[in-house]
Amino acid sequence: MDKRILLPLVILPAFQTGNMQAADQPAKRPNIILFMVDDMGWEDTSLPFWTEKTHYNEVYETPNMERLARQGVMFTQAYASSISSPSRCSLITGTNAARHRVTNWTLQKDKTTDRKDSLLDIPDWNYNGVSQVTGTNNTFVGTSFVQLLKNSGFPFYTSDAVDEPSSGGLS
Repeated sequence: MDKRILLPLVILPAFQTGNMQAADQPAKRPNIILFMVDDMGWEDTSLPFWTEKTHYNEVYETPNMERLARQGVMFTQAYASSISSPSRCSLITGTNAARHRVTNWTLQKDKTTDRKDSLLDIPDWNYNGVSQVTGTNNTFVGTSFVQLLKNSGFPFYTSDAVDEPSSGGLS
């Protein structure tokens, strides 16, 4: 028998066994820690979120943020709205304000927060925010980012209950 044919036949099952073992083990998932801080600007930390330090990076002392950035991944390219409601809706749904149409504060159900103007007609927007279920007017309906993570097998914890996974719903 030709030994050149025999060698691949012996090596092939060894590779297949290794692949089967890897498929049986669950994939390692990254730990994701996300800080959503109201009224915190990109310079309000000792950690620069730009190509160089600014004066304000020298004013603040945030050593824990610096340590986390050294040990993990730091995102420096992002967009946030100037007020919290549109940014939160974008974070929850993964869509931007132009798509979810939440462009101002969402304070009370069925009540817009726009000031009336004699010259400017304010366009209709989703002043009721976002939801995962249909049925409320002026609401963007979509699957939450948290639900997508849960559907992919990630546990979800809130700052209120660090010991027990949360249901991860929109509240």
